[in-house]
Amino acid sequence: MFSIALLILQLLVTFTRASQFAFYEDEFVQTPLSIKSDPPILTVTPLQWAKLNETIHGRLHPNVPFARDCFKPNVDPEDVADNLKCKLVTDKYKDEQFRTAHPSGQINTQWETCQADGFKGCLLDYYNPTNTDATTLPRTCKMGSVSPFYIDVATPEDVQAAFIFSRVTAVPLVIKNTGHDYKGKSTAPHSLELWTHNLNDTTYHPSFKPTCPSPNSHINPVSAVTLGAGVQWFKAYAFAETHNITLVGGADRTVGAVGGWLQGGGHGALTNTMGMGADRVLEFSIVTPDGEIRIANQCQNQDLFFALRGGGGGTFGVVLSATILASPPVTIQAVLVQFPLGMPAPQGFIEKYTPDFNASITDSADPFALTQSLWAVLLHHAKPWAEQGWGGYVTANSALYINPVLDKDEAEKSTESLVSWAKELAKLAPSGEKAKVLTIQGEYDSWGHFFNTFADGNSADLGQPLAITSRLVPTTSVETPEARNNLLAALLHAERLAPGVRFLVTTPYNFPSNPDTLHGPSTHPAWRKSIFHVTTVTTWNYNTTVDAIKSKYADAKTAMEYVRELSDAAYVNESDVYEEDWEKVFWGSNYERLLEVKHKYDPHQLLDCWQCVGWAPESPRFSCYIDS
Repeated sequence: MFSIALLILQLLVTFTRASQFAFYEDEFVQTPLSIKSDPPILTVTPLQWAKLNETIHGRLHPNVPFARDCFKPNVDPEDVADNLKCKLVTDKYKDEQFRTAHPSGQINTQWETCQADGFKGCLLDYYNPTNTDATTLPRTCKMGSVSPFYIDVATPEDVQAAFIFSRVTAVPLVIKNTGHDYKGKSTAPHSLELWTHNLNDTTYHPSFKPTCPSPNSHINPVSAVTLGAGVQWFKAYAFAETHNITLVGGADRTVGAVGGWLQGGGHGALTNTMGMGADRVLEFSIVTPDGEIRIANQCQNQDLFFALRGGGGGTFGVVLSATILASPPVTIQAVLVQFPLGMPAPQGFIEKYTPDFNASITDSADPFALTQSLWAVLLHHAKPWAEQGWGGYVTANSALYINPVLDKDEAEKSTESLVSWAKELAKLAPSGEKAKVLTIQGEYDSWGHFFNTFADGNSADLGQPLAITSRLVPTTSVETPEARNNLLAALLHAERLAPGVRFLVTTPYNFPSNPDTLHGPSTHPAWRKSIFHVTTVTTWNYNTTVDAIKSKYADAKTAMEYVRELSDAAYVNESDVYEEDWEKVFWGSNYERLLEVKHKYDPHQLLDCWQCVGWAPESPRFSCYIDS
């Protein structure tokens, strides 16, 4: 039986074997300049590390930055083995499966660095990972925000041990699964990482009932799947295919299914008719910071169940698994239109084929003219399409829509205006561009088959530093011609300032929230009144200065300024790092209740992350963020 008291005593005792975990390399003791005193991790003895490792059966490991094997003096240019290690990193630098399977790998790489300390870390050149200018002196490899040690979590007892260790030593903890993290929640300098990536058990339940204290609870059984914290969506979808079921998840294949995606709310192309992740989860298995292993569902620990369904990951505890609703198979109707980015509009096309025409762009040669026309079509039909069950993803030069409720004839009739727009564009385009204007309509016999066809086109930007801003766009913004033109102008403004705007047609438009506030999710209520989730990004490279990085964050914020005037709500997982009034923006009226749950289960603030519920911004764990 695991003894909390015994471990506390053991951690305070001197033991004799510890050399493998000693802090003996300078790269492991980098201290951000803003920290005036030694971080607690530097006061932990090697012997204490060794005892922690013994307690968790050897699952404590030294961590290294993702690209460390390419930096001198860590590598010998004449050593074949060293060169092969570096080649693997450069070859796989933008490979999301390889990157997400590394305990220090982050999809957006600034979170591997200490941005406030001169952007120190171990980054390669995003555009040319083999460029040795990034890896040779005066550039050196530093730990940045990478945890010096991680626990490869396998059992609840591993997490309990980590919480005790943190409480005794004051070493901060971070929870990491895949590194899909826009805000740095899963990294912190001088921290101990809880790596949940290898919790990959998956179980199908044809008839699942939540675990309730009373065996006589009146809850009808449903089809469900239990996923370990490390299961990624591409694996979950493949599992669903083998069992002839549908799981509602994200668009990126390597996002974790029950980590931050689910705990932040979780949206996808099926959300319109089938709900958000937070609507479909039935039960969590979690270790809370008070050291308890708990089940959270609608009949026990209901307050925690509420918090975990939208309150955000990394703050209420370490989720080990979650059980989510499985639906019958669905047939997917899909339509894709796409044209070359920046392609000039054919003469007269904008005026003739742009609905609600009140265009700010009248010059056909303007690189955003066709974007304006496409988006005007989409905004004109946004509300009726939402009512008919369409979801999807839109960029400056493409629109991908899917529908799980219409048949083929109904879908073709519904999207006739969009398809006609694209076909007319192809007909009028210059001969060299005609073949590049695509119109694809298809029927897929399952979500999995559709996903495997289109997933790569909707994956997140990876291997590059990135700043993101977002807003939930209210349905009222598309209900009148004037409102649509205002929204269109705001979106075009954003695209000009920060090319890469996406509007995600992923709100639960046709999926009502549970009216019972006790059992409903903790996502922002604005999700139910929104038509789109809109994002824009800015990016930079390994050699960008701190001042220039500050400008990139500011540019992303400025690009969203007019869209922000239409909405005071945003999605916590994909939002501005420097969002003002963040409690209201992310959770609205739910924040105070979430804060009560946080204080109840984490009274010693063992878990904390940037702009999370209960955030303590003065903590040294946030010293690598740049002041806004």
